[in-house]
Amino acid sequence: MAYKSILNGRVQSPGKTAAQLLVDKHDPFFFDHTLDHVPGILVVAGLLDLVREETPGPRRDGRIELSLGFHRFCGLDDDITLSVAAPPSGSHEEHHRQLHAEIGDDPACSGTVVLHQKSSTRFAPATPVRMGGSLPVADLSHRARPENCFIEAAWWHEGRLLADVRKPAVGHPLHERPLEQLIEAARQFATLIGHAGYGKPVDSKFVLRTLDADLPLMPPSDDVYMEWTGLPPKGRAFDLGMRIYRRYGDGLDEEVGSANFDTLIVDPHQYQRIRFRRKRTEEHAA
Repeated sequence: MAYKSILNGRVQSPGKTAAQLLVDKHDPFFFDHTLDHVPGILVVAGLLDLVREETPGPRRDGRIELSLGFHRFCGLDDDITLSVAAPPSGSHEEHHRQLHAEIGDDPACSGTVVLHQKSSTRFAPATPVRMGGSLPVADLSHRARPENCFIEAAWWHEGRLLADVRKPAVGHPLHERPLEQLIEAARQFATLIGHAGYGKPVDSKFVLRTLDADLPLMPPSDDVYMEWTGLPPKGRAFDLGMRIYRRYGDGLDEEVGSANFDTLIVDPHQYQRIRFRRKRTEEHAA
């Protein structure tokens, strides 16, 4: 798999950069398995590409706060415009940006990103390595191709669900995108949590509503693991939150970030009903 651009037709105006998202339905990563919509990680990767263009020269010791809300599904044949804009006048955040993904005039995703000069470092007692039986990570993270599974192993230990992060091979579409690698690994872990933590069947569908992440701009390249924080579900919505660590040694691990996915977990029949209702709503609004 070769690295390739996912943006086209960039347009710059004062305080704003926009581009069209390229959707290759045959891409072996973004379309790891059959989908009826554009995957959220493709939208996220496109927005982060625009952020990098707006703020060149990322600080190796900096961090990023990303907050996104997903309002509707992006269809496979939709024309999707991504944009990054400066904040309203009066903002005190020098590196604050507003993010949007739109289909025509309809918002599909929106949020904010803030870049910080320094990464916050916290330490915690080192976690045991692979204590307890390993879970079937590819199946529980909904990955059809082994090379697209970014979880090396996942296991339970004293009520904690833990997972090792695996870096994709050279040539993978995310190999040169370490930030997206970590976000995708976290998303896969969130899916695994839905099954292993809440007992949802493997054929369940996950409908992402929000993503909130606080991560290093240049994540560690190895010895990274995630821990589920175990928040209770609220109706059909599940807060799939996690902390992310790097093994540091000397009995301590460095906490490098966190991520939280607010997600509906539904069975295939419920998913089809959601898709039908949203499609009808969009058709009436057109």
